[in-house]
Order: sequence, then structure tokens, then C-alpha cells
Amino acid sequence: MGDKSIDKNIIQLGLAAEIAFCRAIATDRFEYDGILAITIGLRDPILNLVVDTQASETKLDENIQQVIAFFKHHNVMWNWNVGHIKNQAY
Repeated sequence: MGDKSIDKNIIQLGLAAEIAFCRAIATDRFEYDGILAITIGLRDPILNLVVDTQASETKLDENIQQVIAFFKHHNVMWNWNVGHIKNQAY
């Protein structure tokens, strides 16, 4: 298919839009080491989520514990968004 730089730009724009949306709707957020956790303050797990943009594997256990503590503090259900929406190393 065509130029890979177009794909990279679209991916980066999509990631930036997702992160901006999450920050805009959040009533509170936790950002650390490539992880953005947000809560909307309601128990719905769809919008209480973690966007893992570039989590460090060496600190993953520590990061998971911090995220769990964040959501436990807010007493909400949540999910961790894992997939292809993350910073890509090209």
C-alpha cells in the first residue's frame, strides 16, 4: 500500500485525539511512565480506563499497583486499554 509515513501520522493523530478526549472528560487522572489513567467519577468501566501509551516493562508491576490504588481510591470499576493505540517505535 502507499507511504508508511501517512500511516504513522494517522496513528499519532489518533493517539493524540484519544489522550486529549480522555483528559477532557476526566474528573481525575493519574499520569506516570507512559500510562494515563482517568476516571469520570461514575462506576461505568468503559470510561474509567487506562491508556497505556508506552509503559516501561521494567516498572510494569509497580505501575499496575499504582493504577489499582488510583481506581480503588475512586471506588470505580475500570479497564486497561491494551492494543494498537499506543506510541509506535518506527
